[in-house]
Amino acid sequence: MNSELVKAGLFKIIVPTVCRENYLGALRRATRDQFFHTYCKVMDQSQAYTESIHWADYGEAREKIELDCAHKTPDEGLPIFNRALRHLILSDLAN
Repeated sequence: MNSELVKAGLFKIIVPTVCRENYLGALRRATRDQFFHTYCKVMDQSQAYTESIHWADYGEAREKIELDCAHKTPDEGLPIFNRALRHLILSDLAN
């Protein structure tokens, strides 16, 4: 998937640790029930978040990830990470 995104000039999708459980749950639901809405939403949010990070500067990238608690478990960081997501532009596909 990331190869095709890069080929199309789009950002890769990196699923932050804080979203891992949401991602896996959405993937299971898509696989078992053919319900893809949640999966698309998680992928869209992850791609938008990946795009919001300035990857050329390691220190800046790490600071943003830590500030947004993207590296933490959901119990530790999901409320803070969700606040960071509110400032991102998401596609209409995930709504």
